[in-house]
Amino acid sequence: MDKVYIAVLAVLCILQIFTVKSFLKAEIPSPNKKSLFRKMICSAIFIAVAVICMLFSGNYSKYAILMMLGLIFGLLGDLFLHIVSKEVYFVIGLLSFAAAHILYVSAYSVAMNEYFPDNPFFSLSDLILYIIIIFSGICFMHYSGQHLGRAFPFIIFYTCVIGVMIVKAATLSIYIFGYGGNSPLPPVAGIVLLAGALLFAFSDGTLSLLLFKKGIEKHGALRYANIYSYFYGQMLLAMTILFIK
Repeated sequence: MDKVYIAVLAVLCILQIFTVKSFLKAEIPSPNKKSLFRKMICSAIFIAVAVICMLFSGNYSKYAILMMLGLIFGLLGDLFLHIVSKEVYFVIGLLSFAAAHILYVSAYSVAMNEYFPDNPFFSLSDLILYIIIIFSGICFMHYSGQHLGRAFPFIIFYTCVIGVMIVKAATLSIYIFGYGGNSPLPPVAGIVLLAGALLFAFSDGTLSLLLFKKGIEKHGALRYANIYSYFYGQMLLAMTILFIK
């Protein structure tokens, strides 16, 4: 039975390559109902990965539930960000992703309390890393020539939220690595978690260029990097359910 679950996950990972490519092709020259449908299939795949991981590992813990809820809010974010007819949908989509990151951080907090109860969830080093991330993000938006306009306060808020998610994913991963052979979690858990968080952050960085930088090619290599890193980042975060209970 274990081999069946692993085979299903492998098929989903391969299938995502083609569903993402199909979505990217359908959205040219602009988002439409056809591309929205295909995008929702891509989003449904990372939900399916989470479900398979829960069934495979028998993990129905608070961590797994919080991660699943975060992924569902990610799916809602995908839906609303695709609707470009009204600015309000962009804000709702952004808030949906912010909610997803808050749920992810809550899940990491649960894992920290479960596996590393003697270590603080937020330390001075975390604060320093957080400040570096936020400062770097703001500098990136400014010096890359992005024009945020009325979206400025929402983008700054979202940047602050995802900054916390990245820091806490890194912290939990470092604790997993730092305990070596004595860690209650396998090193692969830290690798999958950190890789997923970093891919998500990379995707957001490329998306901000696509949305707010004038004169940039909307359907070129940057768009491919943006979408593939996003969906595979979400899939990796879903896979942490296999290891973290």
